[in-house]
Amino acid sequence: MKARYRISIPSVSLIFLTLAGFPAAGQSAAERPLARWLIEGAGKALRNESGTYIAETAAAYEAGVPDAYFMARIGEALAKKVPSTRVIGFLRSEMPSLLQVASLVSAFGWPDRDRRAQFLVDAMAAVRNGVDIASVRAVVASPGIASIDPLRAGAALGSLAAIWKVIPPGDSPAARGLGVELALSRIETSRYGSFVSLAARARTDGVSAAVFYGTVSGKLRGGSTFADIERAIRGGARP
Repeated sequence: MKARYRISIPSVSLIFLTLAGFPAAGQSAAERPLARWLIEGAGKALRNESGTYIAETAAAYEAGVPDAYFMARIGEALAKKVPSTRVIGFLRSEMPSLLQVASLVSAFGWPDRDRRAQFLVDAMAAVRNGVDIASVRAVVASPGIASIDPLRAGAALGSLAAIWKVIPPGDSPAARGLGVELALSRIETSRYGSFVSLAARARTDGVSAAVFYGTVSGKLRGGSTFADIERAIRGGARP
């Protein structure tokens, strides 16, 4: 069945990833990739505020957030013609959550540094859309996540945010584990949006949050196809 929802996941260009950079011994603020990008790269429209951006992002950079993350976030804002003062504002507002996610990534060592920036972009997009840090931790800390493409994991978190908007998770452990179950499942990422449509139908049919999240998580863990999960959810609908 064709999904009625489209999941939009932010992306970072490969050039950002090649310029990413991590803290190096003796590196000055002016030598950060972000500084060069703001002065002579795609972010040069903000060159007069480059010192402010470098200062505001210093703590996260030292904590292991690559400059590619900030290039992506600032670049997205520039493309939308967001005023510089507002860009600074959203960087500040998301910093506590970003530091928490960065701490998890560093603690569990996944994703590796070469693939970290895009996962952080996707994970933070999910957090801004309502996913809690516990759900991000469930993904990063999963024993099976090492073999999973971070792009897939990021897409799973983005889909989780969309599903939660349809059926709020409440205090359901299964709801918080759904992101990792999607990431580890055999479901193709192109089908993730179908779970949002399934949630909408389940809500209309009177399926409770506990039944929905418990059924979907359990079926994914057992290797079921989307068709199997859809049938099981329909079977749990209110008469």
